[in-house]
Amino acid sequence: MDQDINTMPLEQTDAQVVADPKKVKPKKGAKREKTQPGQKKKRKKIKARWIVLGVIVIVIAVVFITCRNAAQNVLGNLLAFDDTTVLAYGNLEYSVGATGTVITAQGRNVHSSQTYNVEEIHVERGDYVNEGDPLCTLDSKSLRDQIEKKELSINISAKSAAQQVKSARDSYNASKDALDSGLNSTLNSAQNTVQDAKEKLETAQQNYADFKAGKRVSLIAQAEATLRSAQTALDNAKATYNSLANAVLAPGDTKPDDYDHKLTTARRALDAALETYNDAYDALKAAKDSTEEDYEKAVENAQTAYDRAKTSLTATEASINQQLQSNLNSYKTAQLGANNELALYELAALQESLEDTVIRAPISGTVTAVYAKEGESGSGLLFVIEDTKNLLVDTTVKEYDMNLVTEGMPVTIKSDATGDDVYEGEITHIAPTSSKSSTSSSDVVFPTEVTILSKDNRLRIGMSVRLNYIIEHRENVLKVPYDAVYTNAQGQKCVLIITPQADGNYLIGELPVETGMENDLDVEIYGEGVVEGLRIINAPTDYRMLIGQSIPVTEHRVYSGGTGMMMFGVG
Repeated sequence: MDQDINTMPLEQTDAQVVADPKKVKPKKGAKREKTQPGQKKKRKKIKARWIVLGVIVIVIAVVFITCRNAAQNVLGNLLAFDDTTVLAYGNLEYSVGATGTVITAQGRNVHSSQTYNVEEIHVERGDYVNEGDPLCTLDSKSLRDQIEKKELSINISAKSAAQQVKSARDSYNASKDALDSGLNSTLNSAQNTVQDAKEKLETAQQNYADFKAGKRVSLIAQAEATLRSAQTALDNAKATYNSLANAVLAPGDTKPDDYDHKLTTARRALDAALETYNDAYDALKAAKDSTEEDYEKAVENAQTAYDRAKTSLTATEASINQQLQSNLNSYKTAQLGANNELALYELAALQESLEDTVIRAPISGTVTAVYAKEGESGSGLLFVIEDTKNLLVDTTVKEYDMNLVTEGMPVTIKSDATGDDVYEGEITHIAPTSSKSSTSSSDVVFPTEVTILSKDNRLRIGMSVRLNYIIEHRENVLKVPYDAVYTNAQGQKCVLIITPQADGNYLIGELPVETGMENDLDVEIYGEGVVEGLRIINAPTDYRMLIGQSIPVTEHRVYSGGTGMMMFGVG
């Protein structure tokens, strides 16, 4: 007996309806069962519902497979070798960029207060001059005439007073220059005495400490060794002297002219060796006979000598300063004496002005500007001298980079004017206070000075340069573009790699990695399986759905816009 469709299992009903609806029709001639009102209508609704559901399932499956295959084809066509990076060892830097201007480490503007016209210019722009070299000469004919007339109008006493002024000035300058340059012999001698006394004090303190530590035997051994060395030197000096003194000459021969000199020198050497031997002997005897009290006394005596030497140095310094002040007072007194006669004062002033008519270089360097012109007034700015061998970069550090950038940090320097040349530098000064940026009132920057270390460079004063403050530098690391690293569902940092297959396609795989140093563009990776030569996808987002699948890779990018899925959706 046929079972009513409404009483059949749902799975069976669905299968029969979808597979072949005719099979559920009653047999020809069979007696139809009576149905309740509305039962036939309900059965038709159920059949239509499952037909629609089956069609939807089939359509979804077809669409999913089609979309997956289409996405694979589109993304495969989109992936090119241009979109990948081959792992290779290289250097990685994290740096902060800045701009600046090349300036000189030392420069001077040469001015003159003389109103005489420029008679002759001795240098040109680009010439290198040493400190004191003449730059130009002013026309001093009228000045020399004035001096000659003034000298004729004053008497010998006036000339003597002028000379006194000059002598006192020269004496003061000489004593001051000697002190400033460290050439004062009296001061140097006092300083050497202090140093010698200090060394003797330290030796006495060490000997006392060694004695107390039970090292008396070593002190004696040291003194014995010194005595043996002095004995050897004495024997050699005796042999040299005796050899010269007992030289036998053939009959008729005369001694060379320098014989007496050599004999005298040998005698002096013998005397010095004997004195050294006696000192060593006394030192050995003292080492053997000395008690703890003797060593303690030696320390006290050495301390006293050191204190006296320091006191003497202080007195010497005071005496030198007093002498310097005395010379200055003499100079001022001579000026006052000269001022007693107006003519004498004027003569001295004219002589000084005559010296100033030769304009000289105040520093060594390159003449970078010549404003002086022959026949025109020599007053004002005449020359600019700059040290072009020692260059700096005038730059800034932004406020938010101050926690990264420090003095002493290495810097790379480039300029459009020098092409691809990269020069080395170092931050030598960062201002303790900030200044407002000229481009934006809200940007706080700190004036900074970078010393250019590369001596053989083509940079010139005034050039604009680009700087990179090297925060961190690593060599021989494996690096990939920053966006190539992503975090997967398991929380692992990973990259996508492609591996060539036998059919010419490339298998996409996921490789967990560890990351190290990074900058705005690249990041260091390492870990198991991270080796040189791997080909890594630069932008993995569009290809993670294809992990484990093989796709073609083109030589260059086929499509120029949008991602693969975006293009697929539009297509």
